[in-house]
Amino acid sequence: MDEGKIHYHIESGPRVKIRKIKFTGNESIKTRELKKVLKTKPRKWLVLQNYFQNEVLSSDISELRRAYDRKGYLDTAISAEQVFNAKKNRIDIIFNVKEGPRYKIERIVISGNKFFDTDSIEKEFRLKDGDYYSEEISKNDAGEILRIYRQIGFVDVSVTHKRSFSGPGKVLSEFKINEG
Repeated sequence: MDEGKIHYHIESGPRVKIRKIKFTGNESIKTRELKKVLKTKPRKWLVLQNYFQNEVLSSDISELRRAYDRKGYLDTAISAEQVFNAKKNRIDIIFNVKEGPRYKIERIVISGNKFFDTDSIEKEFRLKDGDYYSEEISKNDAGEILRIYRQIGFVDVSVTHKRSFSGPGKVLSEFKINEG
């Protein structure tokens, strides 16, 4: 068996500073609001530098999608265009947003509840039929069901939440309760 040695020569290149962040296609959510969810930020003042990292950019795209999900835009597509300067030491990042339709709740379906009637559970919900769907608020409503049941001693209660598309721009928000 022949053995050999491998030598790697790695040139790291310059650390890339973030010069500017822009958005295109964001009609429903203002740029100022979208920038708040980003960890990728341009430098502040002259002293505090912020360097580009691909992992952070990927995480930012996920956070932007969540920001749109909270507003009922469940089909939002987001990509990040990276534009380097000639020396490749500064970068502009352009987030391209395709919002898609905004989904409304056609109906809220609650099943498995025997102890409480559906109306008394629904009156504790933040989401109502006809509201724009939000995954975050739906999770909050599932937590409300747990709170209602646990308050009176149902310690083994569990709630499963599922959304399903019922037509163009419409969602069914389903809560399955196992009272325990």
